[in-house]
Amino acid sequence: MSENNNEQFKMPPKRPRGPMGRGPGMVTEKARDFKGSTKKLIKYLGRYWAAIIAVMIFAAVSTVFSVAGPKVMGKATTALAEGLMNKIAGTGGKIGRASCRERV
Repeated sequence: MSENNNEQFKMPPKRPRGPMGRGPGMVTEKARDFKGSTKKLIKYLGRYWAAIIAVMIFAAVSTVFSVAGPKVMGKATTALAEGLMNKIAGTGGKIGRASCRERV
């Protein structure tokens, strides 16, 4: 009886997964000459050092703007909202650049 149950629930044969048949648990080939390969890569990338440095600088500046941007927008929004509320209340609030300059 137990043999009958095992035959009913047989797992299908495993197939290779992922691109080129590689999947989890598959061993990849190691470099034969790691130092030589690294030197070749650095020599090849040497032609593009200026572009690589420029990309790194732009990435750093982008990160700074991503962090600082919401803070500046928050201050500007607060200044505009307060100016609008003052104008509606009739207390003579300013809307525009002057109130933004006072805030920042």
